[in-house]
Amino acid sequence: MADVISNAGLDYDAPPVTEAVLGFEFEAIQELDPWHFVNIHSIWAAKYPRHSVQIPVPPSGFEGGTGFDPITQQRYWFEGELSGLLIQIQSDRLILNWRALDNGTAYPRYSVLRGEFLGLWDDFESYLQRSGLGLPDVRFVEFTYVNHIPSGAPLAQMLKVLRDEPPSLPGAFGPLAIQMKRVIHGDPGVSAAGDLLIMASTDGAKHPSNITLVTRLSAGDPALAVASILDEAHETGRNAFTAITTDFAQDGWGKRS
Repeated sequence: MADVISNAGLDYDAPPVTEAVLGFEFEAIQELDPWHFVNIHSIWAAKYPRHSVQIPVPPSGFEGGTGFDPITQQRYWFEGELSGLLIQIQSDRLILNWRALDNGTAYPRYSVLRGEFLGLWDDFESYLQRSGLGLPDVRFVEFTYVNHIPSGAPLAQMLKVLRDEPPSLPGAFGPLAIQMKRVIHGDPGVSAAGDLLIMASTDGAKHPSNITLVTRLSAGDPALAVASILDEAHETGRNAFTAITTDFAQDGWGKRS
């Protein structure tokens, strides 16, 4: 697996990240039945002992009709003990979640999660080859940040999009949801095309409760390795978070170059 990672841009001593998601979506491998998933779990069971079955995620672009059956096409969760790590796997996806625990576990940083996820991916590819199922054809690469903002500062001091509200606007912000989508055109052979979705929500007039950034990039350019596209998705989300939040907020999280 290619080892491409950029450390450019801002970082924070105490980022407000409460969940991070790294994922590859690939062409469905119909032969991956429950027996195969039991075997795959056995590879990771020492670190991810807990397991459960969930409703699967539909393939990208699915709008109903045939080709997707949530009854027969299951999604499997393999969870770590007290690590906040969760593997999600189904016939067309491999996803790694990190979630903050109540014990105050700090965000382990992208480089750590990247290494864990790409190691899982290598294990998965090796299993498929040993089983005669070939290599997966990755379609999309995704990186998601979920940030919880508990500050009691006025909302406009946290998000730039609300910083310049008209002074004559009466009242104060109540519960609010903001969603923005940016189309990433990419550059063939250099960077991937895709979408960036930014969502922010508040639980009242004083502060946002969550800022979520989802970067989803196409893996259709054969000149780009999926690991480098994952790095690009991460950097896009991190840079977008910096772009939409104010200096006031960033200083509170220990901004550093």
